[in-house]
Amino acid sequence: VDFDYFYAQCEEVRSPNLKTKPVMVCMFSDRGGDSGAIATANYNAREYGVKSGVSIKFAKQKLKDITDSVFLPADFEYYSEMSEKSMNIIKEFA
Repeated sequence: VDFDYFYAQCEEVRSPNLKTKPVMVCMFSDRGGDSGAIATANYNAREYGVKSGVSIKFAKQKLKDITDSVFLPADFEYYSEMSEKSMNIIKEFA
């Protein structure tokens, strides 16, 4: 079980068209704009050097020529629901 990019994977489940695109789940700061950090990135985004913890501004710079990159705000309520479902499935087999 790979939970390394769980938030981004949840977004791919919600919107399957994202699976082929660089996807970043962002923790935007209250300062607005591109202020904040990447909570997680899918493997497509990691190929460009974008990973958890880098600034959103840095990630956008790295992906400036990749027109289909997707920057999404974190949706913790949805991730919590998906986590519960995932854990229930794991419990069935563990």
